[in-house]
Amino acid sequence: MIMLRKVQTFTVFILFTLSTQAQIYDPVTWDFAFEKTGEKQYELIITALIEKNSHIYSMVIPEGGPIPTSISIDTTIGYTIEGKAYEVTKPEEIFDEAFGFKISTFSNKAEFRQKITAVSSSFTVRGVVNYMACNNVTCSPPKDVEFEILIGERTGGSSSSTLTRTAEATEVQKAGSGLLKFFLISMLAGFAGILTPCVFPMIPMTVAFFSQGSEKRSKAVFKAVIFGFSIVLIYSLLGIIVSLTSAGAGFANTLSTHWIPNIIFFTLFIVFALSFFGAFEIVLPNRWVTGVDSKVDKGGMLAAFFMGLTAVIISFSCTGPIIGVLLVEAASGDVLRPTIGMFGFGLAFALPFTIFALFPSIMNRMPKSGGWLNSVKVMLAFLMLAFSLKFLMTIDSVYSLKILTRDIYLAIWIVIFSLAGLYLMGKIKFSNDSDLPYIGTFR
Repeated sequence: MIMLRKVQTFTVFILFTLSTQAQIYDPVTWDFAFEKTGEKQYELIITALIEKNSHIYSMVIPEGGPIPTSISIDTTIGYTIEGKAYEVTKPEEIFDEAFGFKISTFSNKAEFRQKITAVSSSFTVRGVVNYMACNNVTCSPPKDVEFEILIGERTGGSSSSTLTRTAEATEVQKAGSGLLKFFLISMLAGFAGILTPCVFPMIPMTVAFFSQGSEKRSKAVFKAVIFGFSIVLIYSLLGIIVSLTSAGAGFANTLSTHWIPNIIFFTLFIVFALSFFGAFEIVLPNRWVTGVDSKVDKGGMLAAFFMGLTAVIISFSCTGPIIGVLLVEAASGDVLRPTIGMFGFGLAFALPFTIFALFPSIMNRMPKSGGWLNSVKVMLAFLMLAFSLKFLMTIDSVYSLKILTRDIYLAIWIVIFSLAGLYLMGKIKFSNDSDLPYIGTFR
């Protein structure tokens, strides 16, 4: 048994200490406008407003340095691009402590321009600014900012405020789609948690709990709904706690870029993977299970809630690593991601239990428990092993170590998923696997 509570306490303490060092998350505000310089001649004006004690990098950076600022303009009907984007503001050469040598940077404000020639009377220019910001303590991860600039009769000339609002709307829409994507991924993780050896066999027992006795059907249905709602609530509360204690953007920045949390997360993912491979089980203390389970025997609607809590605790040895993966990924992003992620996970996790409790006859169509459940668990272990490399890649990128290059990264992934393929073909067997007399179509 792993002393999970102590590990969590230690990890939270380390991350909270590191969060006090992070002064910024994204210290740059971008403004987009244009200027008419001649007949059908325009210049796009891209301005970065940078917070004090922070800087972004020039468009020209020596080899081995950080991510340079770059501007990409879409080619489309309505205009032609003349040359490349260029720097109007003269960069300042400073000794960058994050990379250990002198680099051209911009502080306070930086202006970039791009010349274009109009082909039609009105058109929209779309593009992306890619940049990286740092201070003397930490760096933000490389970021893309999409923008749109409306030029022509509809704009009535250069209107910086209108164009800035357009860019902000693009960013908000992007953030919203990112949260929806993470919600859907979290739901898939919840369904994956169902298909594990310590969760799937619990479904028939749960259905039996709500089907026992001579109570009215309506009451049994209501208890099943309370049971499902309780599971969603428990997981959502976990996400809310992480969201409220994530200490804002600076905390997220530290999780994303500092080498210490990335090493911790890499280690946790390796531990989660080993657990799913069958090396050991991550379980909560037995007194938690027995204490909560005793409440179920008292009956009533409250029993449905404690039944849900019991299901969450008992299933933790299988769902714990999946939840850990989601929370690690969520905590390094938007402050709402942990709550949305845990809500999506809990919703997907509770859905099969609730549906089978409401409609017990569907149970007859369910596949039987067996070795295939452990196969799902092992495949999740391979995925966690592969995903753990993300944190090493972050360290390598932010600190420009150039150890884990793209080729090495892909080579390791090829090895991991080749092993996964051999496992599915029955060439590799783990301790909890059943005998594999043949390979079915689904496998």
